[in-house]
Amino acid sequence: MLVHQAHFETFRKVVAKTHLHVRDGNSYRIADVPYVALISQTAIPKSIINFLLSNPSLLQKVALYDMSPLYEGKRFCLRINETDSSVFRKFEDFLVKHGFGIKLLREIPSLTQ
Repeated sequence: MLVHQAHFETFRKVVAKTHLHVRDGNSYRIADVPYVALISQTAIPKSIINFLLSNPSLLQKVALYDMSPLYEGKRFCLRINETDSSVFRKFEDFLVKHGFGIKLLREIPSLTQ
């Protein structure tokens, strides 16, 4: 899920789903959605961060990536990722390999209060 603006209700509805309708040729099928990543170019609203942090079961399937510091010229992004998704780990490895740091969102008090 790549967004320019993350709206709380939309986020809440998307992460609550465990199945998604996916186009397969000319028809649709239902696919399992084991993990969801929210990758945002703008700062992720505190309401979304706090919602995720207050729902431990969601932390196992949802990752947040706040890329806004990169757009401010900084060499790091912010994240919450407690999933065991190898795809998300490869994304993080890619960022680090290309010289970008990753800071944990929950370690920045102003974002979680």
